[in-house]
Amino acid sequence: MNLIDSRANYPNFKYGDRQLEYYPADELYNPMPGKPTIEIMNPNLEGQWLENAIFGDMLHGMPSRDPRFADYREQFRSSMTPKQWIRDRWEFNRQRQRNPDERRTFDDWHDQSGLDAWLRGYLAPDERNEWAQMYTPPQREILDSLLNYLQQPPEGYHRMPDGTMMKDSDHGM
Repeated sequence: MNLIDSRANYPNFKYGDRQLEYYPADELYNPMPGKPTIEIMNPNLEGQWLENAIFGDMLHGMPSRDPRFADYREQFRSSMTPKQWIRDRWEFNRQRQRNPDERRTFDDWHDQSGLDAWLRGYLAPDERNEWAQMYTPPQREILDSLLNYLQQPPEGYHRMPDGTMMKDSDHGM
């Protein structure tokens, strides 16, 4: 994963602008092709809010790398209410008005952006935490299970008392 810190290029950043941008490894506009890249744009992101934002944007690449994550994501999609789908349709239309070059269909936009926004809003909220009241109790259960899964060390690793992860073979295990 590449990280590009472009915050100095956005001194007039205002809320509503893109905070970060995720580029898949093979995306035409990826400034560092060959690896997934996150570009940080919001100069106000620091500390825990920056960590949350990076974590949240990394979720874009997870479905293709982790089948279990993809299953949780699909469970969430299946749980969306009609009102939530209407909200996403409204957001899609709003973004198309702001960006006339947007060529994706609603279904593609929802799969690549909208659905991830729902996950990110719960798993990695920003300082405004605008998504807090938007989830049903069953959706909170799905997302709590997903968060628990994401916090587990990957196979072959274990968590140290300070929270860092260590490869089992590096620790004589």
